[in-house]
Amino acid sequence: MLERLWFQVARESDVDSVTFATSLLGVGWFCSAPSGGRRPPVTAARTGARGLSLGQMRDGQLECPYHGWRFNHAGVCTLVPSQPGAHPLAGLETVPAQTAYGLVWACLDEPYLPMPSIPEMADDPDDGWETGFGTPFEVRCGLRSITENFRDSSHFAFVHKGCSAT
Repeated sequence: MLERLWFQVARESDVDSVTFATSLLGVGWFCSAPSGGRRPPVTAARTGARGLSLGQMRDGQLECPYHGWRFNHAGVCTLVPSQPGAHPLAGLETVPAQTAYGLVWACLDEPYLPMPSIPEMADDPDDGWETGFGTPFEVRCGLRSITENFRDSSHFAFVHKGCSAT
C-alpha cells in the first residue's frame, strides 16, 4: 500500500539542471527536471546506465555522464553517441511525480489517493503561508514511528533537550 501513496522526495530547488539522488521505501531513485515546464519525473537510479544519478540535463533530456546516452521525460533512450541513429530498447523506469509547495512528490505505483492538499497554500500562496525547509537527513525507522514522534510534541523538551536546531 505504501507504494501507492505520495511522498516528498526532494525540494524543487534541489532539482534544477542536475539530478538529485534519493531513496524511497528502500529503493534508490533520482529526480530530474526537464525543460519546457513539464513535471519533474522521478526515475529509477537502478538502470544499466552507470552513474546516471550524477547525470545532467541537456536539451531537456537526462544525459548519462558515463556513456552520454540520453533519455527523454518518459524514460525513452533517444541518443547513443557511440551508435548514432540507434535507439535501443533500453529505458528508464519512471513513476508518477508532481511538484507542489516547493517539493517534488513521487508515488512508486498507481496512486491510491490524490496528492495531499494544503488549501491555504494552494488558494493564495502569498497569504502568509511559507514552506520551511531544513537540511535533508535520512531517518532509520518506519513510517509509524515517524508520525507518532511528530504527533507527540510534548516529548521534545525531554528527549531532545540537548539537540540544537542547527
